[in-house]
Amino acid sequence: MAREDNKPKPSPAGVHCLMDRCGTGPAETIIVGDFRFDIEAGRGAGVRTIALVAEPTDWSNAATWQAATLQNVHAILERVAAEA
Repeated sequence: MAREDNKPKPSPAGVHCLMDRCGTGPAETIIVGDFRFDIEAGRGAGVRTIALVAEPTDWSNAATWQAATLQNVHAILERVAAEA
């Protein structure tokens, strides 16, 4: 799948396409992004989101979680997996 195969973010079309290809739904999907359009696309698709930002911003506050490092992202994903 290439960037040109779907509408650009913040459209949720790419997220929906990826979920279809992976055989998953919103409950099993988490989008990690470093820009507002990543979070908007994830929210539009009805999935949980992680904003990868050094410091909170107006748009990162809309994410399900915020993480300053990839290690923080990993910890969030481990916690979510343990709760499942």
